[in-house]
Amino acid sequence: MRRAWSALLAVVLGTTGGVLVASPAHAADANYPGIAGDLNLWDDTFYTDTSKAFQYGAADLHVFSFNDKASSVVNKTDNYWLLFDDTWFEDRAMCVAPHSHYSNLGSAGFNDKTSSLAPYL
Repeated sequence: MRRAWSALLAVVLGTTGGVLVASPAHAADANYPGIAGDLNLWDDTFYTDTSKAFQYGAADLHVFSFNDKASSVVNKTDNYWLLFDDTWFEDRAMCVAPHSHYSNLGSAGFNDKTSSLAPYL
């Protein structure tokens, strides 16, 4: 399984559709909302309105009533996370680095696109 994710991460970062988000220092986590140890998604930019927190991957965000809704993200984990454009980890993917944040997923072409997500362990 780890090899499959390694290959997937290499493909994501090697294509023009993949985006790698820079990782700020851990201390920056305290400056952003969200639950420590989780990947936190919001349905509006700048971490506002409804949020969902994830400790594990999700093959279909319909289950959480959060499909195609994420507009901002804060990663308060030590893992890279992959956000996928389709359910079951398919189509385009965006890589979110450990302890990083993205206040507007639209600037990466990923606003209201996330349908599944998975940590890179």
